Formats: sequence, structure tokens, C-alpha cells
Amino acid sequence: MRAIASGLRSRLSVRATSMSNHPAFSISRPLLAWAAATALLVQPRAQAQAAPSFVLAWGSAGIAAGQFDRIAGIAVDPAGFVYVADSDLKRIQKFTPDGAYVLQWGYGSADVTRPVGLAADSHGHVFVTDYFGHHVLRYDTQGTFQTAWGDFGPEQGQFEYPTDVEVERDGNVLVVDQFNSRLQRFTPDGVFVAQIGDSGGSSDGLLYYPFGVAIDLDGNIYVSDENNHRVQKFDHDGHFITKWGSVGTGAGEFTPPGSPTGIAVDPDRTLYVVDTFSNRVEIFGDAGAYKGEFGGPGSDGGRFSFPVNIAVGADFTIYVGDRDNHRVQKFTARHAETLELSESVPNPAQSAATITFTLPQAAYARLSVFDLEGRRIATLVSGALEAGRHSVRWDGTDDHGRKAPSGVYLYRLEAAGRAQSKRLMLVK
Repeated sequence: MRAIASGLRSRLSVRATSMSNHPAFSISRPLLAWAAATALLVQPRAQAQAAPSFVLAWGSAGIAAGQFDRIAGIAVDPAGFVYVADSDLKRIQKFTPDGAYVLQWGYGSADVTRPVGLAADSHGHVFVTDYFGHHVLRYDTQGTFQTAWGDFGPEQGQFEYPTDVEVERDGNVLVVDQFNSRLQRFTPDGVFVAQIGDSGGSSDGLLYYPFGVAIDLDGNIYVSDENNHRVQKFDHDGHFITKWGSVGTGAGEFTPPGSPTGIAVDPDRTLYVVDTFSNRVEIFGDAGAYKGEFGGPGSDGGRFSFPVNIAVGADFTIYVGDRDNHRVQKFTARHAETLELSESVPNPAQSAATITFTLPQAAYARLSVFDLEGRRIATLVSGALEAGRHSVRWDGTDDHGRKAPSGVYLYRLEAAGRAQSKRLMLVK
């Protein structure tokens, strides 16, 4: 880690209590005891909408493939693959939507010192914020390093402990520059574009050690303003729109010393915000209206022990990094039933398979087949379809007419801002 200027030392002392909740740092026993006691104060509240349903969990403590030491960031790519940053082991692991291990990178590498934030775009890029390295790294979906930018400092293009990254619809990336209390926008190649948010206070539009960022389909930006214990909403150009949240354990409040942390938004503009020290995820509308929550302390499915980050896929599937339970938990939001994607027939298939799906309304739809490394090998449907039931036959070839080898594939339906994925096996 680079030497830190003396001017930063005073900021470190101010930040010491809140930093202890960060995935890059260990938690003291007194602080853990305080957090546990606080969690007991959180009382069940009536849900304004149905809470997401627990689906499955994967992972355990360890260093083997599929295990975790200290989960930090989590992201979902357009094909539905899940990427998880394990900050202490300095690695990124890739999984299928149902938690099957695919590959990993970074372990034992000098490229990254503390991976924390993750984002994946539609061009096969995976962006990683390196908290102690004070830079952003870009890989492909197979973990091949492509480029990096940034170093320690307060200037444009520099960072002081970047925590999160998100991709905008135009391909630019937003990086949460935590100790500089700002967001910075870059091209995918790392060229500085703009700064969003000002540092140093609690007034509207000012940030105080922000942690996470999310972007909705309209380009609006949501920031978890950690030390101000609130969420702030900006438009694409960085103009302040609204804010919500305060200190506490009640509905719409965030528990000190350091919450909210992770934040994500679904295609219907519903916000999911991690309240780490109450072991819960709170749900809000895009203007801050409280809609409910899920979680609570524990190790059973659907409960958390120090959740830090969260990601939501186009199919309204929610993934939570459950740090101290050393696992990822998967949930399904109430919207997921609006598309129906059936199991392929037959499965396994020797030469061809039929895929059936139902659209609740007329929509542009795309049905694609991916290999387990995330490469789109065949596009079966791409166009406007009527509402109702549709069937498509895949003959086991790619878009160039070449026969696909035996193996496991993902087929993914995207329509009306939603998506679903399933697996099929091709045996020849």
C-alpha cells in the first residue's frame, strides 16, 4: 500500500469507527457485541409489499473454489453470471445463477490488493475497485486483465479508497471514491469525464464517505451516503433530486456506526439498501418511500450475519453477500413471475431441444444460449412477439452453423425489462 500523506491521518482518526464496518477491515469484539445487541432491538415491521423469497445459498468458510473468506462486492452480468469479490483472498469468483462455480482470478496475483466493488457490462467487461490499491481494474469475463487506471490522491482520476463501481447505459462507469467523498465518471477505458457529488457535509448533494452506487433505467443515480446514514438520489448530470434516511433501527432508518452500505435497483426502480449493522435489507421506492425489508440476524436461509453488498439481475433476482456467514444468498422478488420460461425438452438433449416461454404482454424479446463462460453462442429469438405462449427449437448449433460441443449451457429470455435463465445439457 502506498504511503499515506500526513493530511490523511487526521481523516483516518475521524473515520476509524465507521471504517471498522468496511469489508477491508476486521471488526473489534466490542463493536461486534454492540452490533449484536443493536440487532436485537430491530422489531418486525409490517411489509408495505411482499418481501423477496429466499431461493438458495452457496458458499462456506475457506479458500477452496466456491468458498469465501471475506465477501465484499457482488455483481451480475447480462447473461446472469454472478461475480463475487473475496477481499482478503484478493480474488474474484464467477458462478452460474444457481451458484455453480465457474472460475476465479486474482488469487496470488499482484494486480489487485483488496478487491471490493464489482460491476459487469454488456461488452464482456468486469470492473473491480481495488480499495488499498486506489485504482480500478478492468478484466474480461474470463478474468483476463485488460487495463487499469487511478492512483492515490484527491485530483481528477485519482482515488482515496474506492468502494464501488457501476456501469451506466451509455457504457461509462461511476466509481465511488470514498475518502474523497465523491463519485467519478469515466469512459470504459478510464478517461475521466465528470465528478458527481461534493464532499464535506450533510447538506443536500454533499457526501460523507459514501459506500455504494446504483443506477436505474432512466440514468438516475442512487448513492448510499454511509456516514450521513442516508440515500441520496441524483440525475444523470449529478443534480441533487432527493434524499431519505436517518440514524436508527426503525423503518427507513440506518443503523450506526456505518450504514447504509450496498445498494441496488431493479428494472421497476425498486431500491434495495443494505443496513449492515441490523443484518437486513430495506426496500424503497425510487423517491424514498419505505416498502419493507427482509433478513434479520442469524444463519438460517434468508437471514444474515454482516451483509455488505447486494446485486439485482434483470430477472429481479437478488444476490446478497452474507459476509460473516461466508456465503451468497439468492432471493426472488415478487416481479419474477411475470415471465415464464420452461425447462427445455428433452433435457439432456442429444441433438436438439425445444424451449417454451410465455410473455404476459406483447414485447420485444430475445432468447439466447450461452456457454458456461458467459459467451453468447446462439440467438434463437430477437424481435417483437405477441403476448402468450411461444416455442423455439434449438438445433444445437451456434450462430455460424457450427455444432456446439457436449456440455452444459444457459438459455436466457429477456423481455419487457425482465429476464430469466435456465440450464440445459447437450450430450452427443
